[in-house]
Amino acid sequence: MSLSKWFQREQAVQFLSDEKNRKNVKRILVFSLLLFAVFLSKSILTDPGYIMDRKGNLIGLHRENRDTAQSYDLKVKLRRKDQEEERNITLTINGSGEATGVDVGEAKTEETLEELLNDVLDDLRHSRNKNISLPTSLTDGTSIEWEKGGSMSFLLFLLLPAVLLFALYGDSINRERREVKQEADDILRELPGFCSQLQLLLDCGLIMSDAFGRIAEGYRQAGRNSCFRRIIIDAWERSQGGRESIVTILHDEAAGRNIRAFSRIVSMLTENQYRGIDLRSKLKSEGEFLWEQRKKIAEEKGKLAETKMTLPLAVLLAVLILITAAPAVLQVKGV
Repeated sequence: MSLSKWFQREQAVQFLSDEKNRKNVKRILVFSLLLFAVFLSKSILTDPGYIMDRKGNLIGLHRENRDTAQSYDLKVKLRRKDQEEERNITLTINGSGEATGVDVGEAKTEETLEELLNDVLDDLRHSRNKNISLPTSLTDGTSIEWEKGGSMSFLLFLLLPAVLLFALYGDSINRERREVKQEADDILRELPGFCSQLQLLLDCGLIMSDAFGRIAEGYRQAGRNSCFRRIIIDAWERSQGGRESIVTILHDEAAGRNIRAFSRIVSMLTENQYRGIDLRSKLKSEGEFLWEQRKKIAEEKGKLAETKMTLPLAVLLAVLILITAAPAVLQVKGV
């Protein structure tokens, strides 16, 4: 699914119109600002010293306490006649209480830039000076330029609110889709029974509106507030005022839901209301079809449940084997 389909203006407006979502957005922003303030204050208080010359070039490092280790984010530019490299490093200078000896081994006739740079960094890491001068060249003459490196933590703090808001929006959209799917499943589950009830009442001689009212009253007394039953009860109550007919209300409900079975039933009721077609025979055939569809859906969900239970059953079986076999294995090993 493309991002444009997933993020739509109408969905964003609907997301922000929810009071709960607005509160969560405010909480995320306040939390991010507090976290950023803590990080900024900590960075200011513990910011390592960078020694710059008059031109703004980094020429050395300063540390307040020689007894503790301190880290510096640096960017190194190496320039040689035939090559040029640039890399970001984090240089940690050891405290005076740590080992300062460096075993560089025997001198090498030819060393790579990586090896030469590591030798320089090792000397810097074990320096015991308060002010440390940064070398301008390697032992083979390769020039070095030092710059302050950017901290990725700062970038992470800037991205944190956007990531949290994006996750909150995605969770809201997924929750709405789950609710829509749940309502569709509820309607498909209740439709066969509704068709059978309506057909039975019509066979007893009631007209469609009276039969619909009996069913709505039965739903109300049952007290089960499923989506389909709320639609039927609401359509019946609104039609009692005389301003809207039952079929008009149901048509509006069906138009907002992409459920073919529900739309077919509403079309049958509409044709009966305005054209006087025989509703009983159509309800009978449609009801039989819906009952078969309901059986198929139940079978599919049963198979899906079996598939989901495979992993837990495998874990339980492995635990059972482990509990059963572990004493025998320990006994063989003489533990």
